[in-house]
Amino acid sequence: MKWFLLLLLFFEMGYAQKTFPNYNVIEPIVTKDFEKFNQDEYSFLKEEQPEIYRGFDQERNYIVIVKADAGISFTKNFNNSYFAVSKIFYSNGNIKRKGIAFNNSFCKSIWYEFSEDGKLIKETNYDEPYKFTFEKILQFCEKEKIPLTKEPITNGVHSQINRTYDEKFKQNVWYVSWFKQTDLIEIFVLDGESGKLLEKRYMDYINN
Repeated sequence: MKWFLLLLLFFEMGYAQKTFPNYNVIEPIVTKDFEKFNQDEYSFLKEEQPEIYRGFDQERNYIVIVKADAGISFTKNFNNSYFAVSKIFYSNGNIKRKGIAFNNSFCKSIWYEFSEDGKLIKETNYDEPYKFTFEKILQFCEKEKIPLTKEPITNGVHSQINRTYDEKFKQNVWYVSWFKQTDLIEIFVLDGESGKLLEKRYMDYINN
């Protein structure tokens, strides 16, 4: 499962976590307006690898830009926030797709897609299938004493939240995973409509 592979990726290295039990979540604003990529705006970023730029802006937001023949990927992870703005541009610099994501995990709110000549062609509300909201998931995490990272995630071990359609339960679900112990991962599966706990399971973790 994709969410689980992502979880394991974050568990490769040890790192500290911060807990922020604040349910008044402020989401970055992404509009349906056309835009064009301008590299000059990010001249402060360091080119760590060919065509891969990373760094922090003055507000300590973490930015990653990846260039390829097919286009440009832009991610801005906001300081003191659960969310990142993600944008994909065509090779001509025109915007292709944009929206926000939870710590580079699941798509949140409305995402916008554009044709290569700049016309808005699609809007997708990723929150609509989930009546049990993200804010309620935060309350669940506090109840279970699950720490969450509220800052740019660049590496390390972090609790994970994801959501998708689950083939086993034949419905939309939330996944919440965290280290209950240093060698034990606890995984919750919640009904995306009601928040009912569908499953709780454990996985041993060996850090090699």
